Amino acid sequence: MVLHKNIAFIAVLKGGVLRNVSFVNPTIEAHNYLLGVSGVSVAIAVGELNGGSVENVHVTSGEVSVSSLLNNASADAGGLVGTADSGAVSESGGDIDVSNMGGRNGTVGGICGNIMGDVPLSSVTYSGNVEEVVGAVSANATLTSKYGAVNIFQARSANSAIIEGSYTAADSVKIVSDISVSSVELNRTFEKNTLASIMLPFSISASQISGATKIYKFNRVAKNDEGIWKVKVSSVTELNANTPYMVLPAENGRLSFNLEDHVTFNTTTGPSTRSVVSDDWEFIGVYAYTYFDFDFPDVDRVYGFAGVEGDGYKPGDFVKVGVGADIPAMRAYLIHHRSPMTKAVTKTFNDMILPDLIEIEVEDEHGMVVGTGRLNTVTSETRMDRWYDLKGRRLNSRPSTKGTYYNNGKKLLLSKRRKECKK
Repeated sequence: MVLHKNIAFIAVLKGGVLRNVSFVNPTIEAHNYLLGVSGVSVAIAVGELNGGSVENVHVTSGEVSVSSLLNNASADAGGLVGTADSGAVSESGGDIDVSNMGGRNGTVGGICGNIMGDVPLSSVTYSGNVEEVVGAVSANATLTSKYGAVNIFQARSANSAIIEGSYTAADSVKIVSDISVSSVELNRTFEKNTLASIMLPFSISASQISGATKIYKFNRVAKNDEGIWKVKVSSVTELNANTPYMVLPAENGRLSFNLEDHVTFNTTTGPSTRSVVSDDWEFIGVYAYTYFDFDFPDVDRVYGFAGVEGDGYKPGDFVKVGVGADIPAMRAYLIHHRSPMTKAVTKTFNDMILPDLIEIEVEDEHGMVVGTGRLNTVTSETRMDRWYDLKGRRLNSRPSTKGTYYNNGKKLLLSKRRKECKK
């Protein structure tokens, strides 16, 4: 008979799987660390995890307590796992109080007391009296926390994040406590010179985003003297967390974030409440997949960037959405709210004059127009390819004479074209 020095539901899990188990009001107590033996592992589910896995294991109102008056005793105490040499823990967690009330050695963690090797923790949740989810952890062990479209890999050395740019599940990105992240990857493909909406759960300088020509903020919607609606935007140098923006990609492909140190993920901070309001118009960012059906308020007054070509519009146009349109997480849409005077009216003149397609005008710091595009109201992305002179006059094509011009909101100095020499 082998006597294990571990105290748990399973003393040692080696190569096996503990799956779909729930513990209700469990109490694990280890006094004197088994008469002073070193290397004791104490937990509710598994004492020592060695090549196995813990999946969908949850604890309700649990308690783990170790104590000893012997100086040479040592114990690792964890809520689910005492010591993990290898293996994995996923989709597990619970409400567990863990305490070490004596002895000089040993570590304490809400999920694992000590991780010795490469042990990923994926989608674990913890609440209890211990601040650290893992008491001690090796450099290559990671804790993966999922927040809707955002996956954060937390490790002792540095944290990283992967954002799913086409996330269509119903759960939202909700991060209520600061998480410091040293690298960010956005899995989303952009089209060159096609405006797209974006919202991020962290603040960052625009200069740290590679692959973007410009980042624009929403200012207002106005109608000119000819009765044409215009969305007014201007470029920014800083992006605030939880604020919707429009990005103009420089190339086909992905954006990359060049972090000098770290950024802080938190969806409850920032000056914005995920929208920018101007009169009856509102530019709203979404952290969850949004579907526009008949029950969506003012669905006939919602605009988004077209991601695909349709009847009368192309990718990047700002168009009115129809019932059945949708927007993945981390994007934004524009909506015109009915004024209090017209909310009770089923059809008004104001309802009828809202266009199916809105033009976008890029303004400089003086309010001069330096670029235009079209906002297609049926989907979600906008084509930008316009030239202006320094007086804000739109040109039909690329200028053929040297001088300074605006192209897609960017000031360019064009040299005189050289004549070709024929032999």
